[in-house]
Amino acid sequence: MNKTPKVVGLPNSEEERARRLKQEVERLAALPIVEWRYYLETGELTKKHGIEAATLKQMVEATIHANEKKAREAKADDRRQKQKAERRQERENRLSRQEQERARKEAVRARKAAERIEREQETRRKKRDAAFAWIAELPKLTHAARLKEAAARLGEDFEILQQEFEVYFAAAEELEGVACDRRSGWWWVAQARA
Repeated sequence: MNKTPKVVGLPNSEEERARRLKQEVERLAALPIVEWRYYLETGELTKKHGIEAATLKQMVEATIHANEKKAREAKADDRRQKQKAERRQERENRLSRQEQERARKEAVRARKAAERIEREQETRRKKRDAAFAWIAELPKLTHAARLKEAAARLGEDFEILQQEFEVYFAAAEELEGVACDRRSGWWWVAQARA
């Protein structure tokens, strides 16, 4: 056997030279302008790749312009994405504000409706109490007839109104008895009974 080591050389095909040249151009394009121009002026790169300095300079400048264009496009894409996200956020905020406003208006509407119902109930109670007071002053024989009239006028159920009137009338008689006893000096006896 042969004792000399076998050395395998790198392929020197056109494709390999083009690949190496492309890598060198991209490396130079990434360097500051002063530095890559210095490397071109030394002439080592032109000898290494077998290309003229003007052609290499054009290739580097074209790569620089392509890189700048890609950077501008990427920046524009980022800006568009950011604007799109901002518009989406603004739309979500607007919808949230609208929903809050809608909920607030609904709450105000519900509160006003509750207040209106409460006022109506208070008005009905006052009318019922006034009718009870007027009927209580009348003779007992007329209470049922007057309660029917009051029920029709107030729009309430007669039986419920009659039960409420009986409670009212009993309380009024009890209070009237205490008031009479107080005038006569015997109010403490009436309180002892209660």
